Amino acid sequence: MTAKVLYVFFVIQIFSFDGCFSQDSEKKIIRPICSIYCFNKPAYCPYGYEFDSMGCSTCTCRNPCSNYTCPFGEVCLAEELTCTNPPCGLRPRCVCNIRCLYGYETDCGGCKTCRCRDPCRGVICPWDQYCSVQKDEPVCIFREYCLDGTLPQLDSDSNLIKCIPPLEISLAAA
Repeated sequence: MTAKVLYVFFVIQIFSFDGCFSQDSEKKIIRPICSIYCFNKPAYCPYGYEFDSMGCSTCTCRNPCSNYTCPFGEVCLAEELTCTNPPCGLRPRCVCNIRCLYGYETDCGGCKTCRCRDPCRGVICPWDQYCSVQKDEPVCIFREYCLDGTLPQLDSDSNLIKCIPPLEISLAAA
């Protein structure tokens, strides 16, 4: 069970302002003084704690990616910004989170995308052959056919295992 105790007080700070209004004009800045106690508060939050509508720290860790949506196959990571006067802040960034057997496709600028490369994409083989990948290269391989009205049963690499009469296939599917 998590319990939260929150006390908020306000401080009004008055200071003189020279410039836009008049020489003796004063501005009031109202800032909350927050006193918070949380049971089971995380000991460490890598991005600090969330703030409530009053500007006070809460008992919840901040997640820079909480309201950020990435495309399919990508995940959000918080990227630290660089600037001349740190701290510079964080920016959510999507990075590819898929593994590709043959690497990634590239865009028109030669940059990697988060789509897997298919060596057989765009390869046109003769009607009696199919595309297969061997040693990361596309190769057209002759298809094996069954005669006498039987149908081929193929393994996962499209190799012929045996020829099956059509009746056996319809019974196996039922």
